[in-house]
Amino acid sequence: MDPENIGKEKFGVVVMDGSTKAEEALEWCDIALVTGTTVVNGTLEPILDMAGDKAVFYGIIIAGVAKLLGLERFCPRSM
Repeated sequence: MDPENIGKEKFGVVVMDGSTKAEEALEWCDIALVTGTTVVNGTLEPILDMAGDKAVFYGIIIAGVAKLLGLERFCPRSM
């Protein structure tokens, strides 16, 4: 993510800093679409802890890990 966008409104939504505001955002959101990047950057476990059943893993990169861990995954291009 471009750090220059943090705090700015983009397409009607304010861009939050996920490294400092994830827990705050997960308190009010209905669903958390999480990509495979969380596996690479080491945030998968904290996101799962914070999001709980709100987490839906999105995209092809998370496919293998989601299958192995029994995580809900959504990817309309691969289903």
